[in-house]
Amino acid sequence: MSGTAPVLTRRQVAVYEYLLQRHQAGDSPPNVAEVCKALGVRPPGTMHEQVRALVEAGLLEPMTAEQGGLRLKAPGWREPVQLPLLGYIEAGHTPTT
Repeated sequence: MSGTAPVLTRRQVAVYEYLLQRHQAGDSPPNVAEVCKALGVRPPGTMHEQVRALVEAGLLEPMTAEQGGLRLKAPGWREPVQLPLLGYIEAGHTPTT
C-alpha cells in the first residue's frame, strides 16, 4: 500500500467498519454470508466485489480456503521478506570458532 489512503465507496466503508467493530469486540472474523446478512446486502456476489476491492486497497487479507472469515490486515502490515539462510547450528551444541 502506498502512502496515500485508498478511495473507498460508501459500501466498502460500511463493510470495513463492520469488520473493524467485530475485530475490536474480539469476535471471530465473519464470512461473506454473515457480512451480507448484517449489512442487508443481496446478492452475495455484490459483497464479493466489495471484498475484492478492500483486498486490492490493502485493508483485508486475501481469502483462502484455510482462513475462516474476512480478516483485516494488521496496521503496518508489509509483504513478507525472504531472508537468506546462512547456515545451520545443531540443537544443544555450541558453535566453535
